[in-house]
Amino acid sequence: MKCKFCKGTGVVAQRGPDGDWEQSPCDCTIDPTHLEVRCVAKKMSKNGIGEYLPCVWCGKMGYTDQREEVEDGHICVRCARPDIDWKRFGVK
Repeated sequence: MKCKFCKGTGVVAQRGPDGDWEQSPCDCTIDPTHLEVRCVAKKMSKNGIGEYLPCVWCGKMGYTDQREEVEDGHICVRCARPDIDWKRFGVK
């Protein structure tokens, strides 16, 4: 069965940082045994969903199972990844 994204070629087109299209390897070519897993045990409610709490740095609400844990609580992806220009994606 061929991948629905790369149609079996193993290559997909993605926009690079400069806005031009670039070739990238498709996820179907990645061997999951080579992936680095960054997993932190998080407090979960009885139904398996994290707690709905504000980011301790910026105050945006979100679920703790979708956030990165820091010393004083959980931070959102915007605070965890300041290297990304979020305005490019329409995020305030």
